[in-house]
Amino acid sequence: MREKLVVCLSSDLMVANARGAHHDIGEMVKSIPSLTIVSGDPSIAVSVEIDGRYTERLRTAVNGLCTVGPDQAFRTLGNRRVPSW
Repeated sequence: MREKLVVCLSSDLMVANARGAHHDIGEMVKSIPSLTIVSGDPSIAVSVEIDGRYTERLRTAVNGLCTVGPDQAFRTLGNRRVPSW
């Protein structure tokens, strides 16, 4: 089953990117099988689809560099309306 997740760079890496570094989520996750970047800016955060069997491998690959969470949770950030779930 495919999962929709958001992968977001840590704040330290975002600051480094703003200062001229080049940290790219796409490069960090390119070795993960079945991962497809759906949208987003690889220097900040991307929405991905991945086979559920590889979710833990994704989390391990970006551990300490990025946060990984469900797509729905991130879409509700900044939304003043309370989610119905």
